[in-house]
Amino acid sequence: MSESRGREPTTEPHGLSVAEGKRLNEAAHFVERRSGSIFVTIGIEADCRELGDKIKNHVVALQRRHDCPAYWLEVLEPSPRLHSHLIVAAPKGHMRALIESLRASSVFGSEVNAKRVSDMAGLTNYLSKFATPQAAWKRDFRRVTGSHRMEGDRVRLSRELARLRGFGCA
Repeated sequence: MSESRGREPTTEPHGLSVAEGKRLNEAAHFVERRSGSIFVTIGIEADCRELGDKIKNHVVALQRRHDCPAYWLEVLEPSPRLHSHLIVAAPKGHMRALIESLRASSVFGSEVNAKRVSDMAGLTNYLSKFATPQAAWKRDFRRVTGSHRMEGDRVRLSRELARLRGFGCA
């Protein structure tokens, strides 16, 4: 499901890169302007990649059922253990139903928390906390100091979102 395939990665092995920070910020604000959005956190005890794929499939099915574009973005964080956060577009009039379906699912278990996004700027700053010093320069957010080793893209977009121009994509 990752749109990082087929293009050169824009990553830094020691933190969220400038390009990834730009992709995160632009795509998240686009999703928020298009429709309401939901923030989903996948706990550190779960296999976040496998569970994340199941959640994205669930969300996309609901989005398509309600004629909403399949927009989601995923941010992987390496610490304390690899875990994942999603920002998903909520179909108009179905935000509460989507949140409840994620929270109540026996498939997803207690490792998933979902809630409406009320402050996208604050959320994108929070999700940028593992940025490199270069990516954090001249931005007003708290960066976790040190090196945050992880291979591969930390910010991933849905196919439909990645097809749109911009969002810091190569």
